[in-house]
Amino acid sequence: MGCASSSGSPDLSGPPPPRQVDPRLPFKQYREVFNMKNTWKAVSRCSDEIGREHLLRFFRENENMQDMFPSLKNYKDEEKLIDSIAFENQYTAIFNVFEEVMENIEKVDDAVDKLKRVGKLHVRIEGFKPDMFQKMEEPFIRTIRDTLGDRISDSAEVNLRKLYGFCMQYILEGYNEAA
Repeated sequence: MGCASSSGSPDLSGPPPPRQVDPRLPFKQYREVFNMKNTWKAVSRCSDEIGREHLLRFFRENENMQDMFPSLKNYKDEEKLIDSIAFENQYTAIFNVFEEVMENIEKVDDAVDKLKRVGKLHVRIEGFKPDMFQKMEEPFIRTIRDTLGDRISDSAEVNLRKLYGFCMQYILEGYNEAA
């Protein structure tokens, strides 16, 4: 009665086997997934600030890219853009793609389906080129690093880049399927 050690019979099962990582994920060990989830908790707590600053940096660094967003292209004044509901809706939608992927990081089929749907949606955008997705990576990573400061380690940044690459892989796959 009670725990195995009190019953007199030794526990011969040993430690549980390490958790397996879906091979579609860019992480080799479950520890990386675990660390990415912890990093994302910090990111998620600053979602509004990160989302807003990420999209602003993207527009500042990529001239004319704002014109690709029909609801934002008429805002020529940055302050009016920042104050607009359309801008908030757009940066929230972009951030929520990553948020949903992280919520489903261990349900890889759901994450892949979401990413492919995002890719397919972009086929309908006039003038859109798939390399535009990649142009968002550096502003995304820098914004997270600047916002979190010393709360983000070099290994966390490596995991964020892996996450971004994973997202791009399946967004582009969805885009190419629909093109």
